[in-house]
Amino acid sequence: MNKGFTLIELLIVLAIISMMSVLVLSNLGTGEKQFSLVISAYKLAQDFRKAQEMAMSSTEFNNEIPGGYGINITNGAKFYILFADLDNDKLYDSVPINEKVGGDIYLDGGTISQTSATVVFTPPDPVIDGVPISIVLANPTAVGLSTKTVKINRAGLISIE
Repeated sequence: MNKGFTLIELLIVLAIISMMSVLVLSNLGTGEKQFSLVISAYKLAQDFRKAQEMAMSSTEFNNEIPGGYGINITNGAKFYILFADLDNDKLYDSVPINEKVGGDIYLDGGTISQTSATVVFTPPDPVIDGVPISIVLANPTAVGLSTKTVKINRAGLISIE
């Protein structure tokens, strides 16, 4: 009696391994898109917390203490703007004084959907203008979980759903 595998047995095992590899690799991109959407939602929430912290600590911007710090978001955009409210109008102004803190902050995993707003944190309380608010991030190319929502309530609590 010969011990070993026949050619047909080896070909069947090879075909099964090949089919399983194709299934796993075809779904790899979908998970990557969903993960980048989650990362973008957490980045936005982190930047809201950064604006809160900068307002509470009265961080200087261009050698003056602004009336608050905020984030400007635009429906359909793939970026948002962290800004210092130098003229206390509770809005982002690019002229005559550029209030932008750093550059545009890009979202890797989707676009801002259903919302255009400006949220400003004003010290010392902090008073929050523009809340409660829900910012929906969407990734139309992802399958399954294709949106994440960042919420800010009146007390300044930031959550992600």
